[in-house]
Amino acid sequence: PEAVLLNFSRDKLVDEDAVLESLAEGKLGKYITDFPNAKTIGKKGVMYIPHLGASTEEAEDNSASLAVDELMDYLENGNIAIP
Repeated sequence: PEAVLLNFSRDKLVDEDAVLESLAEGKLGKYITDFPNAKTIGKKGVMYIPHLGASTEEAEDNSASLAVDELMDYLENGNIAIP
């Protein structure tokens, strides 16, 4: 129940039905992915992070700035932005 599954792979490497079942049953603590989809979005225990594949230097800088802004907004105001 304390385990965290990190999935940064593409497509169907993870059985998301099994992951969601494990989360619901308390056998898995969290599921973190950079490819959210309709099946996982909004599910308890699922967290998403930005996918930065094949990005430019400018895009990486912009993503880092955005991440810092969102983290500061959470720390200072408790806000959580959900796409």
